[in-house]
This record gives sequence, C-alpha cells and structure tokens, in this order.
Amino acid sequence: MLSHRKVIITGAASGIGKEIVKTSLREGASVIACDINGRLLEELKQGVEGCHNLHTYQVDVSDYDRFF
Repeated sequence: MLSHRKVIITGAASGIGKEIVKTSLREGASVIACDINGRLLEELKQGVEGCHNLHTYQVDVSDYDRFF
C-alpha cells in the first residue's frame, strides 16, 4: 500500500509515532523518523535493524526559529 512512498513522522520514537513508523515500514514506505529524544530514536533503529528504509533524525520540530 505504501511501497515507493516517502513519509516523515514526527514524535516517531515512542507511542503512536513509533507504531506508525513500524506500520509504514511494513507496508514498504521509506521513513524519515524525527524525535527530540535521541536515545529512543536509537532504540527504534535497533528494533528494526537491517531496514534500509528507515532514516532517523534527532530534532525539535517545535523550534520554528531554528528552521527559518
């Protein structure tokens, strides 16, 4: 369903975001997972080790001034 799609997920390291990451990967998407918690992002990467479609970034997306 999501094969050949790219998705960006914020709040990706835990809770609903984490489940969306797992489901998206399972459905064939390439996932950019963003979260403020780097430790949880690392755990997420370890949980889907060997998956080349997951890219993680530690970032606070609520920090508007940092991006613009």
